[in-house]
Amino acid sequence: GVGALGLSACGTVAFGGGGGFLGTNLTDRLVKDGTRVINYSRSWLQKSDSPLVQYVTACAEDPDQLAHLVGQSAYVFHMAHGSSPTSSMHYMEEDLISSIRLSFTLMRHCEDTDVPLIYLSSGGAVYGRV
Repeated sequence: GVGALGLSACGTVAFGGGGGFLGTNLTDRLVKDGTRVINYSRSWLQKSDSPLVQYVTACAEDPDQLAHLVGQSAYVFHMAHGSSPTSSMHYMEEDLISSIRLSFTLMRHCEDTDVPLIYLSSGGAVYGRV
């Protein structure tokens, strides 16, 4: 579990793309341990009422905002954007470029600040003629 990573004693954890299934559940778990969470995403399945959680609407096109969030964190979790057949089918190229841009920007900022980056993906699929 997350306790094996020692995150409950690290201060602040940032979740990129934390509005989905993984981010929502990890946020709840870490808050129970007293960890401060910066959760940035385009949208959220649900939000915690805890004062330990800060929600930030972030986008891949704002590298300064991402650099600031990384700089406040002891760890960054990148919840990889999963492709959805209903939204990605018609915009596959844009969806892929946006996801790669965010991943690369986070990797660069984490490397520059020596903040560990933990990459997670809950899957996704693209259907049709690819």
